[in-house]
Amino acid sequence: MAQVHQPRNILVISHVLPHPPSAGNEIRILKMLNWLKAAGFSIVLLLNHSQVPDSQRRELERMFHKVHFIGDEYGELAPPPHAGVGSAMSSVISRVLGNSSLHERLFGQNRAQKIKSDGVKKYLAADRLIQITRFMCEKYKPCAVLGEYIFTAPCLDVVPYGVLKIIDTHDMFSRKKEQVIAYGIDDPLPCSRREERAYLLKADLVLAIQSNEARLFRELVMERDVITVGIDFDVVQKVDNGAITPGTILAVGSDNPLNQHGLRQFYEHAWPQIRERVPEATLRVVGKLARHLKTDDPRVELAGWVEDLNQEYRRAAVVINPTVAGTGLKIKSVEALCQGKALVATVNSVEGIDYADKPPYVVCPDWTSFADSVSRLLLTPAERIRLQDAALDYAKSSFHPDNVYAELRQKLQPLLEVALASTDRKSNANG
Repeated sequence: MAQVHQPRNILVISHVLPHPPSAGNEIRILKMLNWLKAAGFSIVLLLNHSQVPDSQRRELERMFHKVHFIGDEYGELAPPPHAGVGSAMSSVISRVLGNSSLHERLFGQNRAQKIKSDGVKKYLAADRLIQITRFMCEKYKPCAVLGEYIFTAPCLDVVPYGVLKIIDTHDMFSRKKEQVIAYGIDDPLPCSRREERAYLLKADLVLAIQSNEARLFRELVMERDVITVGIDFDVVQKVDNGAITPGTILAVGSDNPLNQHGLRQFYEHAWPQIRERVPEATLRVVGKLARHLKTDDPRVELAGWVEDLNQEYRRAAVVINPTVAGTGLKIKSVEALCQGKALVATVNSVEGIDYADKPPYVVCPDWTSFADSVSRLLLTPAERIRLQDAALDYAKSSFHPDNVYAELRQKLQPLLEVALASTDRKSNANG
């Protein structure tokens, strides 16, 4: 018998706590959930965390319809689902091949790395999480279930027929080998194309975070709907050039290995050239990233966490994103554009930030070009201001919620219409 849906409920499964947001993925998830609320949906959160401080839980409960944690008490639940045949076969093959070159070619990792990776993936879709997903579907009868990251996909196996199953990808994990590991950066969650495809096929709708990955996902799972859902940001109305501290270069970021690697590369290969050409230049590093740069250069300020990030952007003459590796969308590049800043970026750090005419940023293929571009913008205010204006115009049109969520709204519109019709029927019955 088909489930009777509650047309406004969307169950969201996530290991990422959306509030308070600090990293880019937390910011994006929170903004999308707020948009879904504004669109008329009720958000039921199922968080893959045992416990959080009471104050944080109360704040989440204030923000969303219902909030549940994997560590909560649920009483008697269904028995654990059986492991899939494909997963079991993969483990057998891995054991047989051991640390051979064939293992590396087949899985993209050595045996030890695969054991670690499999453990993390299992945690992200633990049997208990799958059990609770089934329980939540029975309790709340959602019209849609949204899993954050592909590794929650096994939870979709227990979602009733007729419920829209969505995976929010954030990254394309089958690109990790060439986009992350090839740079000497460890990543516990690479996937083969076959593995990623198997995850995605569990969904009806796939959300890509940027256009290039949307195209690649469509090639990988032609049988599924793939749409682009980036991130919406508040955009400053104008840039106060009087607030800019001349010569200030701003780098903002969390302390993930990709950001650390990019900042070190910039510091070693571009910063000496900038110092030579613009002796009064100052490199200011904000966020947890600042903990990971060792320097005795008096022109480098390791600010760390700051109370007012907007003020940091206001003072910056140039913002850099030196990340050379990684997948997904670089949120700090988006943030810089929305602040109307002159952004100097690597090819990787602006991937998927598309433009129709001239780029609203400077993209550099190597560190010499990067140093040249930063130096030129510091020494030529008129050119910097032109780039600021381009960034602001682009941000106002590209990162408004109406633009960011246009495709998602179209896909969810039938659910909203069902919700409206249901409300009308109840009103007429009560009238």
